[in-house]
Amino acid sequence: MKVAIVGTGFTGLVTGATLAEMGHAVTCIDTDRGMLARLREGILPFQEPGLAALVRRNSQELRLDFNSSLGDGVRGAEVVILALPSPIGADGVTDMSEWATVGGRLASLLRPYTVVIVAGTVRPGGTQLLRTILEEDGRRVGRDFDVVAVPSLFTHGAAVAEALSPRRIVVGGATEHAMRVLRRCYTPFLRDGAHLVTVDERSAETLRYAAAALRVALFGVTREIAGFCEEGGAEVAEVLAHMVGDEGGARLLRRSLGAAPATRDIREARAMVELANNWGCAPWTLEAALEQVPHTAEGVIQRLRAALDDELDGKRVGVWGMAGVSAGDDPDAAVGLRILRSLLGAGAHLVIHAPGSEDDVRASLGGLVDLTDAPLAALASAHALVVLSDIPSMRAIDLSRARRLMTRPVIVDPLALWNAQEMRNAGIAYNGGAGAPAQVAVAEHAL
Repeated sequence: MKVAIVGTGFTGLVTGATLAEMGHAVTCIDTDRGMLARLREGILPFQEPGLAALVRRNSQELRLDFNSSLGDGVRGAEVVILALPSPIGADGVTDMSEWATVGGRLASLLRPYTVVIVAGTVRPGGTQLLRTILEEDGRRVGRDFDVVAVPSLFTHGAAVAEALSPRRIVVGGATEHAMRVLRRCYTPFLRDGAHLVTVDERSAETLRYAAAALRVALFGVTREIAGFCEEGGAEVAEVLAHMVGDEGGARLLRRSLGAAPATRDIREARAMVELANNWGCAPWTLEAALEQVPHTAEGVIQRLRAALDDELDGKRVGVWGMAGVSAGDDPDAAVGLRILRSLLGAGAHLVIHAPGSEDDVRASLGGLVDLTDAPLAALASAHALVVLSDIPSMRAIDLSRARRLMTRPVIVDPLALWNAQEMRNAGIAYNGGAGAPAQVAVAEHAL
């Protein structure tokens, strides 16, 4: 099946690469020609485990193509997936202007019957708006095209695995004709009990907001659990793994622990809060969880200071990863950059290994830090290592070698990637887990 995807941010690229992996002929469309050229070489504009290899393989095997022309990209496509950026204003309203522009151009380009999928974040009612725009060219919904909402619910850091092996694919507002096409598109993913779930259109649109809100709320809860575990001498990773009976739930809890939620999750959760307040709801729990997010930067700094006897000036600090950034985000809003700026302000010398986020670091910090492609290079002569993202290759670290490379074997790991006792047995001063935000005072310079 020929599939076109408009927009090659996080949602579009993960969707395109995984559809190609399942055998579809996929064209990803974007106006940024420089980014498309890099993608053809397998160079991603953001960090996502396993995605670069997927992009390279499917590009080489000619199932995945990149095009800057909307007309050329959608020509002959049976399915067109819209994964466009959706800026969210202070009032929580999603800016649909780019969707309207693309929809107006798309109307005359569609083949006789095409299913248009809304995969990105749209405000409730956005799918109907797009349907109305497509009908302005004289085409008729149900005869010439259908528009359905299929929200992408990928978790930053686990998107490839979740996309290739979904537990369910949610479809909103589909006609029977559209469902026949969608079954052909998604059947390769429907194994091991996975299935298509049909819901009403507004429910499908709301799912993106709700999923982001849940991840942000769980982030706050797991931080508090981590602090409790730390004070009580428990292994937070073990507690999170076994506190629910469902394996999927355990993974969700485990991924909620870290330096920060993804910036896009924060943005969409805030949008939900604003909309809820406008509608007269009272999103107290979500508001409280969002209030915790700014505390995370200073929490990591305090832990590092404690490990280094409250002295960061002149210290060489290795950094793995960049917390909170995904494609289409404003990197300057990411908690990871707040942490880096705080460390620099305290006089630390930073050596950073952040695959996929190098451009964001360079753009924001310029020549103030050293970047390296080698994870162990960030450890060389370091007084401490700060872990801000879960990069799978890092989990295989040789603890003995890490200890030998470092001037002072200190690791601050808000993600709790390693077993604390194993770290201590290897002679590493390990601080794993984010701790309770209530115990952390926010410093102005970290915000």
